[in-house]
Amino acid sequence: MTEVCEQVCKELKNKGENPTFVNARFVKPLDTELLDELAKDHKLFVTVEENVRNGGFGEHVAAYMEACHPEVRVLPIAIWNRFVEHGEIASLRAKIGLSAPDIFDAIEEWMRELLTGMITSNLDTMFTDVNQKTGEIATQVGQTPQGWNGSIFSMIRNLSDSVIMPIAGIIITLVLCYELISMLTERNNMHDIDTWMFFKYFVKMWIAVYLVSNTFTITMAVFDVGQHVVNSAAGVITGSTAIDISSALTDLSTTLESMEIGELVVLALETLIVGFCMKILSVLITVIMYGRMIEIYLYTSVAPIPFATMSNREWGQIGTNYFRGLFALAFQAFLMMVCVAIYAVLVAGIQYSDNLSSSLFGVMAYTVILCYSLFKTASLSKSIFNAH
Repeated sequence: MTEVCEQVCKELKNKGENPTFVNARFVKPLDTELLDELAKDHKLFVTVEENVRNGGFGEHVAAYMEACHPEVRVLPIAIWNRFVEHGEIASLRAKIGLSAPDIFDAIEEWMRELLTGMITSNLDTMFTDVNQKTGEIATQVGQTPQGWNGSIFSMIRNLSDSVIMPIAGIIITLVLCYELISMLTERNNMHDIDTWMFFKYFVKMWIAVYLVSNTFTITMAVFDVGQHVVNSAAGVITGSTAIDISSALTDLSTTLESMEIGELVVLALETLIVGFCMKILSVLITVIMYGRMIEIYLYTSVAPIPFATMSNREWGQIGTNYFRGLFALAFQAFLMMVCVAIYAVLVAGIQYSDNLSSSLFGVMAYTVILCYSLFKTASLSKSIFNAH
């Protein structure tokens, strides 16, 4: 078998590999020192023997490597448990799969299965991450601040009631005093005052105090409206936001079987690169989602202050702009939902069986577009409501 193995090594070198040939002259005891040394710079051991596979040299090597060097794969090539007839040695080796072409084909098939499994695993992980992230977007954008994280909402409300509300009380007092003084001075120091003016003033004062006292109720009502719009949109959007992983991998199996080893190596590297980029995009999408919710909490925490200015004509612009920003934040969720729906339609149209590399980078490109679109929804929503 020495000449046969040397032919296989020569063929592997012609293919660009760098094999090491070891002539093992005895089965037991195993030369564990040599195996340990080879394990430092080899990832695959191929054992070839003119012996039955069960209990043979290859299985002993495989057992040792699994116990001491599990990162190294072992491919035993031997005679299966069958009867071998008498005959010419070369023809018998070809018949039982121990000829040089048979051994080379076995190594190549093993490498093909390894690369195919790696590609399939990378794609399965990548598609699963994409499905989880798009599912999180579709779920989280429709949640109100108290529904997203009740602990943070309670903390923000307590801070607003204990810190911001007293400031709003001072502001509303100043605003109402200013309104009263302005009304008196404009009417010739009460010489031209009518009763209805005081009635109008007291109504305005009641409205101002009511708005400040019920700030959080009004603010949450805005987000309840936004949640209703998002839920209605989710009912209209019939396309699923998830990639059909089983169907995609089924389409890929035929394509992978027809590819050469070199092409599979390149494709495995591409799946690693695309998968890494998709994880980065997944982190960016998470940052966008959490950033929006943090902005909502910060926005609602100071709500009493702009609400306190709404009763005054000159200062009321502060409260009006605040309301516009509040509606912009609430309806940004609807725009995000539309982005996810568009992404689902684009991804569903990709044919994975035609050109796998183009399909992979197509999914990544669409995810980049989704990330950018989600980022732009904030400025788009503010421009729609003319919020600054």
